[in-house]
Amino acid sequence: AHPVDALKPPRVPLLPFAAAAFAGSVLLFLVEPLVGRMLLPRAGGAPAVWLACMLFFQVVLLAGYVYVHVVAARLARPRQLVLHGGVAVASLLALPIALPTGWAPPPGAFPVPSILGRLLLTVGLPFFLLSTTAPLVQRWFAATPHPAAADPYFLYAASNLGSFAGLLAYPFLLEPFLGVRAQGRLWAAAYVAFLAVLALCAWTARAGAGTEPRPSRALELLRVDRRALRWAYLAAVPSALLLTATGYLTGEVAPVPLLWVAPLALYLLTFVAAFARRLRLEPGTLAAVQRLPAALVGVSAALALTSPLVLLAHLAFFACTALLAHAQLARRRPPAAELTRFYVWVGVGGAAGGLFSALAAPLLMPPEVEYALVALLVVFTLARPAWALRPRARRIAAVLTAAAALPFVSGDPAVALLLGAVAFSLLLHGSRVGFALVCAGAAALAVAAFGDMKLEARRRNFFGSLVVAREDGFRVLRHGLVLHGAQALTPAHRLEPTTYYSAAGPLGDAFRAWRRHAGRGPVAAVGLGAGTVACYAAPGERWDFYEINPAVVALATDRRYFSFLEGCAPDRRILLGDARLMLMRESSRYGLILLDAFSAETIPAHLLTREALRLYLDRLAPGGLIVLHLSNRHLQLEPLVAAHARELGLHGRVRRDPVEGGFGRYARSASTWAILTANPSIADELDRTGGWRRLDAGHAVPVWTDDRSDVLRSIRWR
Repeated sequence: AHPVDALKPPRVPLLPFAAAAFAGSVLLFLVEPLVGRMLLPRAGGAPAVWLACMLFFQVVLLAGYVYVHVVAARLARPRQLVLHGGVAVASLLALPIALPTGWAPPPGAFPVPSILGRLLLTVGLPFFLLSTTAPLVQRWFAATPHPAAADPYFLYAASNLGSFAGLLAYPFLLEPFLGVRAQGRLWAAAYVAFLAVLALCAWTARAGAGTEPRPSRALELLRVDRRALRWAYLAAVPSALLLTATGYLTGEVAPVPLLWVAPLALYLLTFVAAFARRLRLEPGTLAAVQRLPAALVGVSAALALTSPLVLLAHLAFFACTALLAHAQLARRRPPAAELTRFYVWVGVGGAAGGLFSALAAPLLMPPEVEYALVALLVVFTLARPAWALRPRARRIAAVLTAAAALPFVSGDPAVALLLGAVAFSLLLHGSRVGFALVCAGAAALAVAAFGDMKLEARRRNFFGSLVVAREDGFRVLRHGLVLHGAQALTPAHRLEPTTYYSAAGPLGDAFRAWRRHAGRGPVAAVGLGAGTVACYAAPGERWDFYEINPAVVALATDRRYFSFLEGCAPDRRILLGDARLMLMRESSRYGLILLDAFSAETIPAHLLTREALRLYLDRLAPGGLIVLHLSNRHLQLEPLVAAHARELGLHGRVRRDPVEGGFGRYARSASTWAILTANPSIADELDRTGGWRRLDAGHAVPVWTDDRSDVLRSIRWR
């Protein structure tokens, strides 16, 4: 060989490292919803189930980062490869991902320990190994003689791009077409292929043995300094805003199914942009762009605006803020010798931000201003003063801000002028003062706009924020934009069923037909709301309400707010917990089962599967009736219920009631109800009533099962 060639470093391929970073994150984002779907029918939809899953995945992810840091600090490269190879081989014992037949948390016990233990046995090792991939692959690559090895952080962009791909792949590609068991087998095959790519990375990394930069201390993780705290803070800010903004958008602005995907996808893409090799993002420019949607967010949040343009403004604000934080994080990344320590603190910050939004913010801030306060905190701590920008940039951004504010208030020129002037000052005189003025002005407008609504009570927990207020002669119960019941304040109509439950509507027809042809019997109602349906109770009739949200129970049973239960069904039972799990433990046979859990936009899919319907039929007395409330702005559930009726051989009828009005605004609301029964007399009675028609799927719709449910196909796209 030529002497010069002998001096050249060996050629190191980049593709295996990028492929491993990308594929590891794809699998990580696929296994989380997969395991959640497996747990749902077994453990129910109680908050403890979801909290346990989130806690498990967050802790294991952070543990993976700590493991990589300690291993890189204490072990030489050959020992690292041997140890990690052993973890990889051991993780194969967990494949394929599946829950043991018959497993369920102990009845009546706190389910979190059982769920955490099952998650550890089912997916603990594979998830742990995947969580180590991003920092470990970058560490290995940094020790190679590749020209880009001195700055391996661009592989973090590939990792987050993989997370983005996995995020979209599950709801749009896997869940609609494959059952949970098939998903588990496919994931196992992909995991084995990933391990092969990881092994190729390890083999390639052997070329850099002995050249890897080593930390000056064995356990740098224990050292806390200003840089580490800054890394954690810049990771915590977008993490906190992610949860807060997602909760606000899905609950208050547009409670659309799968909308939670949009903020998380933007969050991941900002990581990709911030750590990309050839993309340079200036914080000053990003701060200027951020102020444009920030002004609109302050106004729209205070005025409770809900148009599609408002939704885009909120998403733009979140994207700009996350990009600003992640760009600053990328600019402060340390040399490759401290790479693993950097990721440990990034993981700590992400977890801290999530805990702040999930636990601290609900306790410290009123729900109606939580999002605005978190947004203000973010802007104040991240934004760069407007006077630090070039004059031309200030003028352009100011004009754009003023122009963008006008469509939201086109019906009121005076307000448009006010917002335009304040928006100008936002960029011309500094972001902090200007944004505070925008929020203060918008809050004043909000007080004027909503002064006629008298708030009486508010409850907040894992399920969201419930509000009791007086509106137009009624006391209403709301969960975000969803109405859960209304009671007339006038004594003459106080115990009359209102809103969707009006006696003149479909539910009144169903109860009359059932009483005429099936007699009386115990009634089970899944979903309590304000307790309105209790007005259909006959004297001495037993009623059981199944409700998962304790805050709903507290408000519905408090006579200061609602008296439906006390006045119409004083001997009712309220069973707190997931309805499906509670019915499995119940031995009663009901004459009528009423399912009122699908009017919100995030429906409990496990209550509409084949297995769930068979459970309801098993708890139904001969000749009984299943009534389903299908009113929903974003989901079309009639074809699904029709498919269930056809498969189970039941008579199915549906009625859409477009009528609104009566003795007040909330006396009768538009609604859609369906019935399923094996009693032909009830179906014939409804046919003669008028307004009812046979349930027809219209097009081929597969029934939902515990193994597969396709929410995507039920979304109303128009």
